[in-house]
Amino acid sequence: PEQLDQLRKTTYALIDKSRTTTVSDDKYDLDEGHGPNNPRLTRIKSPHRLDAIYWDVLQKSKMTEVLTSLLGPNTALQSTKLNTKAPGGGQAVEWHQDWAFYPHTNDTMLAFGLMLEDVDEANGPLQLIPGSHKGPVLSHFNKDGVFCGAIDPADPDFDFSKAVTLTGKAGDMTVHHVRM
Repeated sequence: PEQLDQLRKTTYALIDKSRTTTVSDDKYDLDEGHGPNNPRLTRIKSPHRLDAIYWDVLQKSKMTEVLTSLLGPNTALQSTKLNTKAPGGGQAVEWHQDWAFYPHTNDTMLAFGLMLEDVDEANGPLQLIPGSHKGPVLSHFNKDGVFCGAIDPADPDFDFSKAVTLTGKAGDMTVHHVRM
């Protein structure tokens, strides 16, 4: 609980610091309507490089214990980010497989999330399709062959009817395979 409280305070302080940012940069992806009087972010990039609390939680926390039990003690960190959604806003994240964004030759990777606030259906939770990591890697290119970071919902290997929504309380964690 102490780490969660510190993470929340630090995150809100970073959001507050973004007020002077006018274009997306190496720290912040700005959301529509962002400004000095209304800080609205899509994400905070690499928070473990912005404040030591994020690195501390990655190194020594209950989250670390879960990940070590799944992956073993010899793991590597690919990246970190904080997805944020301001009340009444937040950009939609299109359906995708995280694998399309990772420059690796193996897919023994997991993506995990820590909920800093309660997450319910109303605030845009993560949705997954169970078992989809066992299927093919889907195309993330548009009809013109340009990478767009999203799959075509009409792809015959995409079955939205099987999607589940991940909700939880602040402090809950999600873990999923990068091809899910």
